[in-house]
Amino acid sequence: MKRRREARYVGRSGCFCSKIICGECGSYYGRKVWHSTNKYRTVIWRCQHKYDNGEPCKTPHVTEDQIKAAFVKEMNRVIATKEQVLADIRILIAALTDTRELEEKEASAGKELKRYPS
Repeated sequence: MKRRREARYVGRSGCFCSKIICGECGSYYGRKVWHSTNKYRTVIWRCQHKYDNGEPCKTPHVTEDQIKAAFVKEMNRVIATKEQVLADIRILIAALTDTRELEEKEASAGKELKRYPS
């Protein structure tokens, strides 16, 4: 049930939900609607905990259009350097899946255990 609730929440809030993090307090930005019932309706994103403490976070709100433009700009940068990004990912995968050191420690521990009969 919790997974379903979260999926439903993300669906209503958009694909940027839980992706933008406040630079001041570290909480997520959330989607808010200003002037929802009139012609000035605007969708903004701001820190979810902006007004929780005595003094509000100083991070600014951003519009959904600003977020989309920044996302497109960054994706274009990634695509332009696609080969380098893929090479970096391959290096990370190799580093994260290299188990030689752990296997050596395991073999050493096995030898140590064999020295002491039960």
